[in-house]
Amino acid sequence: MLPNNASDPKQVVQAIYDVGEARTHGLRRSIFERFDRDRSGKIDKSETGAALLSMGNSVSPTVLDSLVSKFDRIGT
Repeated sequence: MLPNNASDPKQVVQAIYDVGEARTHGLRRSIFERFDRDRSGKIDKSETGAALLSMGNSVSPTVLDSLVSKFDRIGT
């Protein structure tokens, strides 16, 4: 589930990647699929940035790289 504080990019990215790891569970799956725009079964950096923007969070490319590096456990 997405965090209550969607204005905190770190919490949002953590939630997106946690959802990705558990994408077979009902609501979590639908949230994951919302952000997995290319239907690859993975959330890449571009999709992470788009997800953040959709929740009103604009982050610099450097911050996005840092967030993805921290939470992407499978190297997407």
